[in-house]
Amino acid sequence: MPADKILMVDNKWSNCELLRPKIESRNIQFLQESDFERGIKRFKEETPVFVIVNANAGSDLNGFLTRIRENSKIPILVMAENSRPIERITALEVGADDYIAVPFDPDEVIARIRAIYRRYSTRASVGKSSQEIIYPGLRINLTNYELALDGRLVKIPPKELNLLYLMASNPNIVFSREQLMDRVWGFECYSDLRTVDVHIKRLRQKLQGHEKGWAIVTIRGVGYKFSTK
Repeated sequence: MPADKILMVDNKWSNCELLRPKIESRNIQFLQESDFERGIKRFKEETPVFVIVNANAGSDLNGFLTRIRENSKIPILVMAENSRPIERITALEVGADDYIAVPFDPDEVIARIRAIYRRYSTRASVGKSSQEIIYPGLRINLTNYELALDGRLVKIPPKELNLLYLMASNPNIVFSREQLMDRVWGFECYSDLRTVDVHIKRLRQKLQGHEKGWAIVTIRGVGYKFSTK
């Protein structure tokens, strides 16, 4: 992880103080704000390499995530107390890279940050040519985060696109829900495997009617694969 800045948006000072020494000991500058509006302002001013946000730091977490995702693919870790599965699913769909429960273990948070950033760095370093997959009637471009069906661009949340890209780049390979969760969302603890099912369902709705020798197939009792003929 580069010696740069991590921004934490949290209205609980104690949470920040748990992580501050862990982050600063790695020669990374720790930035702290107490609510979403201040967090957005600081994000624009400081251009951090990573954002940690407490879902309770304001009333509109998804609005906060959306505003960051409008201009940046920066990794984002969300933390929350007693969140419902639908709230986690929505946050991940809107643009969060990981979701962890509060109270948390500082060492686990650091491990997750490192894992997320490794994946982020790997994606960023891959050449543009290898970031595009084309099948009949289907084009997935991970560099520009674009999905085109029969030549027309379709709006798609980042996690759905990442999920489709992963499966389409490994045709006819069966992925379990656990594998998809780990590869796309990058975590296992506190995860809800229904997240995968929800995203697969939404992908199928978008792709319906455009399949030309390819399709997302359910392998009962195992998981899913991107099937090609």
